[in-house]
This record gives sequence, C-alpha cells and structure tokens, in this order.
Amino acid sequence: MGSRLRGNDEWAAGQVAPRRVRLLSMTSATAATATPFRVATPADRAQWSSTEPATRTAMDTTIPLRCRCGTVKGELDARRAYTRATCYCKDCRAYARFLGVPGVLDAAGGTDVVPAAPAAVRLTAGTEHVTCMSLSPKGILRWYAACCRTPLGNTPRDPKLPYVGLVTACFDAPPQTVDAAFGPRDRIVLNTQSATAPVRATPLGFLAGGLRILAGILRAKLRRERATSFFDAAGRPLREPDVISRETRTALERAG
Repeated sequence: MGSRLRGNDEWAAGQVAPRRVRLLSMTSATAATATPFRVATPADRAQWSSTEPATRTAMDTTIPLRCRCGTVKGELDARRAYTRATCYCKDCRAYARFLGVPGVLDAAGGTDVVPAAPAAVRLTAGTEHVTCMSLSPKGILRWYAACCRTPLGNTPRDPKLPYVGLVTACFDAPPQTVDAAFGPRDRIVLNTQSATAPVRATPLGFLAGGLRILAGILRAKLRRERATSFFDAAGRPLREPDVISRETRTALERAG
C-alpha cells in the first residue's frame, strides 16, 4: 500500500523482500564439544511430563483483548498468530503519537505487534466504539477504540488479504502469558534504523518471521477466510477511515 511499504506494512502486503543474512556453520570445535548422548533417566521423564502440558496450554490459550477503559473487548485465538515482532518504523511511531496514550511505544520508539489471521480475532463488546485512521489515502487501516484511543490492530485496505497486526497494548493478559503464546518480545525487530535509541537487528528473525506470515496468509487464503472483525460481509470497513493531512503526519513524525 502506498508508494513504499515498511516494517509490518511490508508483511501486510505480503511483500517481504529477501535480506542478506549470514548463516553460521558448525565448526569442528563446536561438534567436538557437543553434549554426548545419554539415556533419559526417570527424573528426565518426570520433568518432561511436567512441562509439556504447560506448553500446550499456552499455545491453546485464547488471549483476551480489552481497551484501556474496558468498553471494547474481544479475543484472539493464539494458535492463529503468525509471529511476534517489534516495529520501529516512523509510521507506527506517528500512529502512536496520534493516539497520545501511554504504553504503546517502548524506550526506543518501537511498537509490539502480533500479526495474525483476521479470522482469529473476535470482537465481543463495544464494536460501536471501534474506528480507524490512516496516515495516507492509500495507507493501511489502523484500528483503535475511540472511547479511550487504545490501539487495536492494523489491516490492509483489501480484506481479501488475510492479515491483521494486533498491537499488544490491547492484550488483557500478563506478560508471561503473552510470551508463552507468541514468543518473547524483541525476538524479531523491524526498521531498527528508525529507532530512537540503539536496537539490535535480527536479520534471521526477520526472514523467518516473514516466511511464517506468508505461510499463514496462504493457509487462510486456501480456507477462503474473510476478515470479519473489521470489515462487513461485503468487504467494506466497519468505519470510514479518517485520513490525516500531510501536515499532521509530518508533525507527528517530527514529534517522535
């Protein structure tokens, strides 16, 4: 969307460009120091049996969604999430400045996002307060709760592309639950060159995350899923997007 897509916008459009990455090869010294094979003991088996159910439970968890004031509520099927990433692009930061609420950006100006299949998201209350904006006439749709300006997620303008990037600021779950379901924060980071403080790049994570998103989008397309959470049956967005002016966008970018 738009003349140029960045960060999770690239993922939203399904246009993840290959990145140059260096693959680390195993050296003979590493192989020599590898842990030798041994037969599992009863203590090992007991430990495995005690940890496996917790892992399965975490992955089967339905993550509740909630705006800051509690008017808008929903849920996410964690099994349909594509990955998790922190985006440091100027667009995401401008959007957070537009909302003007705390807890969206980290110390380096990044937004914690969980890309997922739109069919995995269900809004259960307060849908009349759900609205959206866009940073440009052709930009992605950025949904939020108008009652308290809590960010919800980003979607393409075309609902036929099964993607929603949920902002974890609307997750009504403890951090450890979110980490167990989607992996730790900052495992994948995007657009580090736009961060307001030094951030370690994750080129391999970026590539792996992009491939997972493409695979998830393909599966959703094969299932002929429709983005029902933020679009009606005819494919129209639930709300007409508020497209901010170029001057407003420039001011927001300079503020962050």
